Parts: sequence; C-alpha cells; structure tokens
Amino acid sequence: MPHTDDDEIDDILEKFIVEADLAGSWLERHFMPPRLMFWRQKLDFSRESLAKLTPVIAETLAPTSPPDALEEVARRVAQYLGETIQAHARSFWQRTDGRFELRIERATGRVDVLEIAEPIARLILAVRRDDPKAAELLGEVFDDAVRDGAPPIER
Repeated sequence: MPHTDDDEIDDILEKFIVEADLAGSWLERHFMPPRLMFWRQKLDFSRESLAKLTPVIAETLAPTSPPDALEEVARRVAQYLGETIQAHARSFWQRTDGRFELRIERATGRVDVLEIAEPIARLILAVRRDDPKAAELLGEVFDDAVRDGAPPIER
C-alpha cells in the first residue's frame, strides 16, 4: 500500500470539511422543503436544530427510500453534528485509522476525541426501535461535546 503524505491527508480533510460546511444546506434542500412560502425550517448550527435531523433519518429508513439514501444522509448528518459542535467549542476534524473524529479542546487544556460516526449509529438504531428519546440523542452528544469546551475559533 502506498504511503500517504501529510499534504494528501490535509487534502482529504479539507474536502471533508468543505463538504461539511454544505451539509446543513444539503439536508434542508432535500428533506426540509418550505412548509409555507415565507417560512422554512433552518439548520442554524444550534443544539435545537439537531432534533430536526431525527425525522430525516426516519424518512431514509422508510421502505420507499432508495437503498443508498441512508448512507448519504447519515454522512451529512454526521458532518452537520460536527459543524454544530465546532460552532460552540474549539474543535477540529482529524482522521485516525480511516475514521473521522472531532478533537475537542476543553477550557482546562484537556482534549477529548469524539468518533463522529458513533452517535449517528446510535441515532439510526434508536429511530429503528421507535425510541421516543431518539430526538434528544444528538442534543445530548452536543451537550457532552461542548461542556467545558474552549471557545470556538472565529471564522
């Protein structure tokens, strides 16, 4: 297997982050059409907006959904979760053993790592089981991630 240099890894992460910046817009466009001409659900990188993603996952689990819909939507939801955390706490994307993670810096100087796919897998399972707490799951992950977090870097 050829060795990947640091520049190639940076390119991979940069593409992932650029795509993540578009995750909220993509999810809105495909799963949150305007209900009224003057009102539209917005994914605004807030804790509350994370609850709006549970019905999106449920829609992709429906038998009428295309077979590859869940994979695409789960990836976008994971990206949006990461971007939302980044809006509230100093955190950075990293890749370890082929998995994307969010490195979260605490105000104390401690660093925690969130494997971004893990809460999405828990959300999918909760939605499949019709767990009434599914809508709260990403909010709880968000709370844990930003608790005692260092302030985010202004963009």
